[in-house]
Amino acid sequence: MVMALSGKKINIEKCNTEMKLSSDVRDKNGAILVSTGMQLTESILEKLKVYGIEELDIVVEEVTEITKEPVAEDLSITNEKIIRKIEELKPKVNIQSNGYYNNIIKIMEDVVEDIKKKGTINISSIKKIGKIIYKEIRSKNSILVCIELANKKGNKKYNSHIDVAIMGGLLGKWRGLSSKKVYNIILAGLLRDIGLYTLPKDLFIDGEMSEKNLALYKKHPLIAYEMIVKIKSIDVEVKKMVITHHENQVGTGYPLSLNSEKQSLESKILQVADRFNIYFKDKSREGIIETLQEFYNNEITHLDYECMKVFVKNILWNNLGRYVLLSDKSVGEIVFISEVDRFKPLIRIEDKIIDLSRNDLKIIKII
Repeated sequence: MVMALSGKKINIEKCNTEMKLSSDVRDKNGAILVSTGMQLTESILEKLKVYGIEELDIVVEEVTEITKEPVAEDLSITNEKIIRKIEELKPKVNIQSNGYYNNIIKIMEDVVEDIKKKGTINISSIKKIGKIIYKEIRSKNSILVCIELANKKGNKKYNSHIDVAIMGGLLGKWRGLSSKKVYNIILAGLLRDIGLYTLPKDLFIDGEMSEKNLALYKKHPLIAYEMIVKIKSIDVEVKKMVITHHENQVGTGYPLSLNSEKQSLESKILQVADRFNIYFKDKSREGIIETLQEFYNNEITHLDYECMKVFVKNILWNNLGRYVLLSDKSVGEIVFISEVDRFKPLIRIEDKIIDLSRNDLKIIKII
């Protein structure tokens, strides 16, 4: 026998913390925001209102149902089989077979080659990439799609330009900036590191940089700025973002050592995207929550607090409904992320809810 939940629709404004959900709550893309059986809290209600949810299916009674005993074959299902099935069913987003991403990587490669050989920047090509990225992030609400687009194997020399442009543009959108400002952040993400291609190839020796070479490396934002400063078709705000993308909120960045008050919101957004990209490249997509936690813990005092909070929250919340492999080799679904302990979500495994903040289990990877 099992307990089935019987419910009715109730306007979210009339819901309270004594109520329980009788069915999953999903966003417009079908991703689960909160799962069946969850007790409502003020935090959950607040989040659902942000997502535009107007009605909830609320439990009115719990009905005992008589069910047949599972057949023996059902008991033989292993986690490996579950993982394979999830892999088969989940949306396929593959950069290598994605024409749009391959196209902008090739365009970026040509731009860089022109810089190396001729010392000139093909601004029309940069703007073409920027428009493609802007259209892509404007039409997609899920960071997961964009992150998967930005984190597949490819020409890693040029992926960084695209990755930071995508993540910076998304953060600009999440902060509620205008279309023009979001587009400018994307352009700055594409242009911010072009100064590196004018520096000697042997800056790194055995994976490390000498003090002299480090000083030279830290000039690349200034070099990039000088390369674009006289180009009238580039907005002045883009130029400011390029020269300040390695600054921070405490004045210890480079090349200008600016403090927070002397930097625009767009610059602060690009700094978050640029810095996260360093962590992101060093870890697999499967470890995104661990990567985010390390990034947040290490950088929260150096980067803009509001930008960091919005960035991390949106990436985490877009993992709701994804399946994960836990450290005990069990497979579960992320059903809720708390504001209190955001990096330890609630996981549903069959009919049980596991609170990672109250045990030693860890997420090994997102399937």
